[in-house]
Amino acid sequence: MENTCRSCKQPVPEGAKVCPHCGSSLTWAGKLGVVLKWVGGTATVVSLVLGVHSLVGIYKGQVEKREAVNELAAAADQLRLDGDYRRSWQLYGQAQDLEPGSRVVRRGQEELVIDWLPNVHITGEETFTSIVNKTLPILMRALVRSKGEKAADIQALVGWAHSLEARERGITDTDVPGLYRRALELDPQNPYANTFLGHWLLTEKGDLAGGMDYFAKALSSGRHREFVRSYEWGGLLNYLRTTSTGSPEHIEARKAQLKMLSSMLENDEPWLTGGSRAMPWEAIDAYGRPHRPDDDWFEEVWPVLTPEQHLRLVGEAADQVGESDFQYLAARYLLGRIHEKGGQKDLALACYRELDQELGINSLLREPVDQAILRLTGEATKFVLMREQPLQFHGQSLLTAGYDTNDYNLAMDYFSGLVSDILARQQLDKVEEARLALSQGLGRVARDFNGNTSVENPRELRDRYYTVASNLGSILLYSRILDQSVALYNSLSGDERLANWMRLDAYYNLACSLSLRSVSRSGAEARLADREAAARSLKECVRLGFDDWDLLKRDPDLEALHNHPDFIRIASGR
Repeated sequence: MENTCRSCKQPVPEGAKVCPHCGSSLTWAGKLGVVLKWVGGTATVVSLVLGVHSLVGIYKGQVEKREAVNELAAAADQLRLDGDYRRSWQLYGQAQDLEPGSRVVRRGQEELVIDWLPNVHITGEETFTSIVNKTLPILMRALVRSKGEKAADIQALVGWAHSLEARERGITDTDVPGLYRRALELDPQNPYANTFLGHWLLTEKGDLAGGMDYFAKALSSGRHREFVRSYEWGGLLNYLRTTSTGSPEHIEARKAQLKMLSSMLENDEPWLTGGSRAMPWEAIDAYGRPHRPDDDWFEEVWPVLTPEQHLRLVGEAADQVGESDFQYLAARYLLGRIHEKGGQKDLALACYRELDQELGINSLLREPVDQAILRLTGEATKFVLMREQPLQFHGQSLLTAGYDTNDYNLAMDYFSGLVSDILARQQLDKVEEARLALSQGLGRVARDFNGNTSVENPRELRDRYYTVASNLGSILLYSRILDQSVALYNSLSGDERLANWMRLDAYYNLACSLSLRSVSRSGAEARLADREAAARSLKECVRLGFDDWDLLKRDPDLEALHNHPDFIRIASGR
C-alpha cells in the first residue's frame, strides 16, 4: 500500500522512512525536526529584521545629532561674526555636549576665541580672569597644531590673555612682551603681535616713538586694520594721561594723533565716534584750547600736516560733532586759523566774522575771535569795547540798540550790576558817568513809553522804563542829588500805568529822598513841608502793601521822620 509524501505529494512505498523524490523524512521525529528547522529559520529571519531595524535607529539618531551639532555651530558662528561672543560661546558649549569630539565645534571655538580676545570687555560680575580661564586652553590647543601666520596670531593672543589677567591681578609671572616677540619671530609683520607690543610700550613704558613704530608695522601687514587703529588710538590716550598738559611729551602725542587721524582720512577708514574721547572731539582738542593761552599749541602741531590736510581733518571733525557742541564752534574757529596760517586771510576773516555774529559775550571763544579780527583788520569788535570800555559801550546801547536786541538786554543787566556795586561802595569813580548814561537812557525810553501806541509790547517797555528809572533813582539818592531824586520818584509813584509793586517802591524811595532833603534844606517851613510829604509817602506805601517793618525802623534815610506822629503810628506794634 502506497502513502503520499507530505512535502512533495508524490506516492512513496509503504514503510519508507525517506521520500525517494524529495528526501524528506517520513517519520514523526523527522517531521518534528523539519518543523523545528522552519521555526529556527523563522526566528533567524525575525532576529535579522530586528537587528537591521535597530541599526537603522542608531544611524538615524547619529545623523540627527550631527545635524543638531552643525546647526548649533552655524548659529554660534553667526553670533561670532555679529560680535556676540558670549552667546556664541554658549552655543558652542551646547554643541560640544552633544558631540564632545566634534571637529566642527573645535574649529569654531578656536575662531571664536581669536575674535573675542582682541575685543574683550567685561560686564556685570564677569572678570578678565574668568574669560581667560576658559579661552586660554582653546588657544593653547590650537597653537600646538598651527603654523606660520596662524601660529603667530595665536601666540600673540596668548600673550594678550596673560596681559588681561595681569591687568586685573596687578602682577604676572609671564613675560608678556616676550610672548609678543616670540610671535614676531614667526611673522615679523603680524598685526596682533605688533599692535599689542606697541600698546604695551605706550601704556606701560611711556615710549611714544617705539610704540608708534610697532603700530606702523602692524598696519603694513594689511590685516585687521580697524583693530590696529582702535588699539593705536587707545594707546595714545593712555600715553597722554601720563603727560602734563602742554609739555613737550604731550605735544608730541598730539602730533601723533593728528598724523594718525589724517592717515585714516586718506585711506577712507572710519573714525571712532562713541564715548567722550571719540576721535572727532579729540581731533579738535589736539590743536589746543584757544580760550586758554597756556594750553594753545596750534603753532607747535602745525608742521606735522599740510594746510590741505589740516583743513580736511578739522572739516571732518566739525561735520561729525553736534552743532550745539562747543567743539563745533572750536572747529570753525580752527578752520579760520588754518586759513590764516596758510595765507588765505580773506577766508580766515570770513570764518571769524561768522563766529563774531553768533558768539555771545560770555562764550569761551569770544576773546580769541575778537583778537583774530583785530589782528587781520585792525578793528575792534563791539565786544572788545564791551570788555575794555563797558560803561561807555552799554550807555550807547541804552541810547541806540533796539529794545528786543541782546545788546540792549546786556546793557540793562550791566547797569543793574553796576548800581549794585556802587551802592556797596565799589566802583565809586563811575558814579557820575553812570548817572549821565542812565539819564540819557531814561530820556529815550520815557519818550517811547509815553507815546507807546506803536510799540508791540507796552508791558515790556513799561518794565524797561521802570528798571532804568529805578537804577537812576538809586544813583541820585546815593549821590544825594535830592532835588532830582524827589522829582523822579514823585513822577514814578503817581504814574498809575505802573504796577502796584513799582509804585510801592517809588513811594518808599520818595519818602527817603524827602526825609534826607528835610534835613539839608534851609528854612523851617521848607523842612516841615518835606517831612509832611515824606510821611504821606510812607502812608501810601503801606496802603499799597508795604510790610517790611524792620527795614522801616533801621533805615537811616528815614531818621528825620522818627518823631513824626504818622511814622510812630505806622511803626508802632509792628
